[in-house]
Amino acid sequence: TQQRAEQVLAPLLAKGAAYSKVRLSTKSFGIDAAKVASRAFVNLAKTLKEVDLSDTIAGRPEVEALKAMEIFSEGLTAAELTAVDLSDNAFGEKGVRACRKLLEEQKSLTSIAFLNNGISEQAARAIHELLACPEKLTRFHLDKNMTGDDGTVHIAAIVSKAKGMKDFKMAGSRFFSEGAIMLAKALAEGNSLERLDLNDNNVNEEGAAALVDVLPKHPNLQYLNLEATALGEEMGGTLLQAVAQGCSKLEVLHISSNDFMREGAEGVARAIAGMKNLKVLTI
Repeated sequence: TQQRAEQVLAPLLAKGAAYSKVRLSTKSFGIDAAKVASRAFVNLAKTLKEVDLSDTIAGRPEVEALKAMEIFSEGLTAAELTAVDLSDNAFGEKGVRACRKLLEEQKSLTSIAFLNNGISEQAARAIHELLACPEKLTRFHLDKNMTGDDGTVHIAAIVSKAKGMKDFKMAGSRFFSEGAIMLAKALAEGNSLERLDLNDNNVNEEGAAALVDVLPKHPNLQYLNLEATALGEEMGGTLLQAVAQGCSKLEVLHISSNDFMREGAEGVARAIAGMKNLKVLTI
């Protein structure tokens, strides 16, 4: 409620307040409460850099929830943000477009997250359309969305522009080998990856083959999650050997549930033996 928001956000509304990070996550805001938060954002405009809006409209009727998101976005236009988290709001294309001002006017964003947001093909297109400066992204996270190959077209287009990408996650997004190939081509535009997470998608052997040529071009890769991506018994070993040869800094590897089978185990084992800095392995 407005009254509760005034109480909770009082430190952010105080004269001279100078916070760089604000996390509103897990607090459900109605329209009047969102207006209070918006005033707080304006008050912090000179110092605010990172905002977590994940799970902030839960349980609200659609019209009210989307309006609250619009109000948040309007208040944030006064700040120059580097990071924003919009996860766990399950708002789909309508929600993405409710964030129009945030996405269009924030030109210094390096990190953005859309986990469990209902990012369909249409929502992915909206992100691509509205995001002001995708080339500045170094961290881009999506998870538990129904994006599919058709939506991955738009995500890959964003990633291809972000040549300095360090941390990319697109897990549980229901894309297949076609989507994996598009993402591989996009990631080939840069060489800065430190973390890559594509778990719970049907990358399949064709997608793995595309990644064979790409991942070794990212020598700073430290974290790789390809769990439950159906790499297959032959291509799994081939891909991991390429990673072992080109990504000497790899420390964390998740490759469970990939149908390596007995015939593919030897290639996988040789690859793991070559990962001299590996600290965490799930297989």
